[in-house]
Order: sequence, then structure tokens, then C-alpha cells
Amino acid sequence: RELVSYQPVELTKLPLPGSPDTVAVLDRQHHILYINRPLPGLTVEGMTGTSLLDYLPETEQPRHREQFDSLWHDGSESCFELATTCGTRWESRFVPISVRGSVRCVLACGRDITSHKRAQEALRQSESQLRLALDATGMGTWTWMTTSDQITWDAAMARMYGLSLAQAPRSYSEYARLIHPDDVERVEQARNIGRVERELD
Repeated sequence: RELVSYQPVELTKLPLPGSPDTVAVLDRQHHILYINRPLPGLTVEGMTGTSLLDYLPETEQPRHREQFDSLWHDGSESCFELATTCGTRWESRFVPISVRGSVRCVLACGRDITSHKRAQEALRQSESQLRLALDATGMGTWTWMTTSDQITWDAAMARMYGLSLAQAPRSYSEYARLIHPDDVERVEQARNIGRVERELD
């Protein structure tokens, strides 16, 4: 994107305080020329004029430097995830601002995804603990998407039926062929009850 004129003082007056994202303007040396809201525990005044690198862990800085430098060389915007020394994680978008074909500054937009990442990690740990419990008891798991009639078994479930995962049923009709004749009526009754309950919901 092109600017007709470029004045650093004008950048500090950008109408961005109401943006749901954190927005900053950076110069070639990573200095923060403008920021609409600070990182947790900091102030806008305290961050303005400092280097963005000051808020990144040392392990994150080389990757950021490489990607940031490429913005100034090719003028293409870039999106990547950043961790900060505050313990937060950000989904960030960096857009070079050009004047007559020359990059003069970078507009950085970041969204705090810390809570989302923590929820993902908690889910991953929960799934890992469930898998350990299932493995210890020899139990298997399966899902049936009734709208598409798609059944998915895990390897443990397949082993319980003496099948490989590739041989596991993929639809209810395939599964029905594995039901013992003495259990067919009971399974069908449970299936019909489940269908009625879904329709009532």
C-alpha cells in the first residue's frame, strides 16, 4: 500500500485506539513509533520509542529478525505467531508501508491468542491422559456422524473386533454386519431411541 506523504508525527495520530487488535507502527530498527494499547503490565508511553525485540524472548528474536528484514527487502506482508516476555502469544500480521515504492515503516497488527493456546494445550493434555487410560484398560473409542453416516474407529477398537484399522467399518451398515445375531434387535432399539431423541432436540 502506498502513502502520499510520510511524517512520523502523523503516524502517532492514526485513528486506531478502538481497534480490537493491538496495532503498532515500527521503523527499520524495530522501534515502536506508535502503539494503540500496551502489553500486559506496561504502558503506551513506556513502550513507545522502545524496540519490539525488547519484548520478545531471545529464542524468538532470530526468527523475527529474519522475517522482519524480508518485509523491507521485498515489500510483502507477512503473518506469523509471536511469543512475548510477558508470557502471552500473538497472531501477528506485518504490513510494509511504502512511499513511492520504498518501504518507510511497518504496520503491525496483533491478536492475543494466549487463552486459545492454553485451551489447546489443556485439550491436548486431556486427550493424552484419556489415551493413556484407554490403553491401560484395553478399551477403544469410536465416533458415528449420523448426518453423514460416517463411523470412525481407533486402532484399539479395531483390535477388539480382530480387525486392522483399514478393515474397520466406515458406515453403520458395515458396522451392523459385525453385530452378533442375538444383539441385533437390542442395538436397533437403541439406535431408534437415539434417532427420536435427536429429532426432539
